[in-house]
This record gives sequence, structure tokens and C-alpha cells, in this order.
Amino acid sequence: MLSGKADENRIVLELNGTQNASSLNYLPNYIENVAPYFRYTGPYITNKLGMRAFSFYNFPIGVALKTPVLEAKTATAGIVNLSWTDITGATAYVLERKSSTAAPYEYLGTVPATIRTFEDKSLPNAPKIYYRVKAVSANAESLVYGYAESDFQVVLGTAAENTTLFSVYPNPVVGNEDVKVRFKKPVTGTISLLDQTGKVLKQQQVRQQQEVNITHGTLPTSIYLLHFKSGDAQHVSKLLIK
Repeated sequence: MLSGKADENRIVLELNGTQNASSLNYLPNYIENVAPYFRYTGPYITNKLGMRAFSFYNFPIGVALKTPVLEAKTATAGIVNLSWTDITGATAYVLERKSSTAAPYEYLGTVPATIRTFEDKSLPNAPKIYYRVKAVSANAESLVYGYAESDFQVVLGTAAENTTLFSVYPNPVVGNEDVKVRFKKPVTGTISLLDQTGKVLKQQQVRQQQEVNITHGTLPTSIYLLHFKSGDAQHVSKLLIK
């Protein structure tokens, strides 16, 4: 072995040539004087404190699984459907996602090998989401991930703002204070609070009312959308929450 490095949950070893081994051993964290590897000087696998605290014996070396081909499709506002190809030898698939190129991937879920679809309903507030998947088994996993992206049409950039029917105050909203929506006359319909991807964060019915309060809880600073629908008529207003 020439070198080794840690890569997330993996230890990547650089070998000095082709090997035909079927198992892998690593020294215990303490070597007695009579042990066959006594006076071993490394390299050592250490934890973040620099301590030699990791060992294994006769661990089987598996053949790396192939990489799944991942596809991401936006089904409806706030939902992304993921699907991927079947990989021989896989017992499960591990999914991860992130909402920007700079952010690290976060665990999304693990599904058994009999299932090759996943519905992501808890989307972050971002115009693009990045996904990746790998196949895993008891002895091996995909050497590299399969990747896919999902683009969202930013509602605020495409929906024409029409506030002739109602006014919103305060706007901007500071903290978790309620949002008041005042209509010019009593109306019946549905009013929704959406994020920039179109995901519905809050929704309530309006029944012959001229004013309604919307409690939004604690939302991150961003521009949101208030959408009122009554029959075929739709009205939109932007809302800034600080």
C-alpha cells in the first residue's frame, strides 16, 4: 500500500500494483511485543484526535457495484420524483441531496433494492436541487455516485402580480408576526403562502371574509408569495419576511 485517505464513510487505499486478495486485515490499536506485527510503524488509520482507534480482521473485499443512472423529475410544486436503474448485487440504495453547489450533500433516505423510486416531498427553499444515489450491499457499494438535478421555475419571476383584490400588511414582516390580508370586499376562496419554488407552506380557506390572519411560524428571510384563488380567478402578491 502506498497511501490511504478518508472520503466520507470510505477509506480509499492506493496500492503499489494489482492485488488478488479476497480479504483485508488491519492491525489492532495496540500491538503486544509478541505479536507478529510488533514494531509496525504505520501507516495507521486514526480518528480525529490522532489516536489509532480502528481495526478489523478478515474483512471481505467485495467487487464494487455499478453506478445507478439517476433521474429527477418535478412532479408538482414542492415534489420531486426520483428514479434510477437496477444494479445487480445491490441490497439497498442510499440517496442524498443538497440545495447549492457549495453545500455538502445530506442524507435523504435508504430504500431496499426492490424499490427504485423515491418521492421527495420535503424540498428546501432553492431554485435548484442536486441529488445523488449509490448502490450498497453487505460487502460493497458503488465506486461513484449517480447524479441528477431538479430545476424549479421561480414563481415570482413568472407569475404576474395582481393585488387589485387585496392588500397585505405588514410587508415586510419581521420575525413571526402574523400577516393580515385585507380584501376590498367579502370573498370566498383559498389563500396560500408559497416559497420561491411554488411549495405550499401554509393554506387556509376564506369564507365570505374581508380580512384574514396568516400565522406562518418562523420562516427564513426570503421573498414569499401570497396566492388567492376563487373559482378561475387568481390573485398574487409578494411578501418579504425578514
